[in-house]
Amino acid sequence: MPVEQAVTFPTRKPLRLWPGVAAAVLLLVVRYVVPAFVPGSFGIGVIGGLVGTLAGAIWWLFFSRAAWFERLGVLALMTAAVAATSLVVHESIKGGMMGMLLLSYAAPVLSLALVA
Repeated sequence: MPVEQAVTFPTRKPLRLWPGVAAAVLLLVVRYVVPAFVPGSFGIGVIGGLVGTLAGAIWWLFFSRAAWFERLGVLALMTAAVAATSLVVHESIKGGMMGMLLLSYAAPVLSLALVA
């Protein structure tokens, strides 16, 4: 009588979400809440949104525990989405802020979507 062996697969550690959630909450507060309540802080919101986006990207690349294929694939898809959107966006958005308007609005939203 043959002895059955249990097949075990190597288990991966679960995703480390708390740094991404913390970066997303800070991004929401600095980008959207502070400019709503503090007059004249729109520039802080824009810079804070880009810094929060960078923090989200660093978390995803180095601290998320996702597979490297997923890490690089998500960033490539996000870049392709912004590039494809720039082809169909209105000229006022394409040329706004010296061509950076679409990126400055899309990057924080994509970072929040990644964490969500």
